[in-house]
Amino acid sequence: MTVTLDPTEHAIARRAAGCQLCVRHYPDEATAVVSVHGECDELVAPRLAELLGTRMQSTLATVVVDLSGVDFLGVAALQTLATAAHRATTQGITLQVSHGPPCVERALAAGGLTAWIERTSPAAAAVEVPA
Repeated sequence: MTVTLDPTEHAIARRAAGCQLCVRHYPDEATAVVSVHGECDELVAPRLAELLGTRMQSTLATVVVDLSGVDFLGVAALQTLATAAHRATTQGITLQVSHGPPCVERALAAGGLTAWIERTSPAAAAVEVPA
C-alpha cells in the first residue's frame, strides 16, 4: 500500500490483479474521489467495497467513483457499486459514478445501473483530482 500525505490531498493506492484503486480527498475533506484503473473483477471488488464502505461510514458529503480508466467491469464490481449507491442514499451521501469507456457503459447498462446511479463526466472527476 502506498500512502501519500499532503495538506490538500490524501491518497491511498492499492494494486491487485492488474487493477489500481486510489482514493483522494479533494478539494476538501468532504469529497472523496475513488479512481479505478485496469480490470475491476471479482478479485478487486472486495477491495473496492472496503474503500467505498469506509467512505460511507465517514462524514463525507460526496463520493465520486472514477471509472474512466477501467478496461473491464465485472458483475462483482457492479454489485459493489449498487450496494454503495443504496448505502449512500440511506446515509445522505451523494455518490456519483463517472462515464467510462464503452465496456464500462455496456456493463452499467446491462446491470441496470445507469437509470438510478448519478453520473458525472470523466473530465469533472479529473478536474476534482489533480495529477
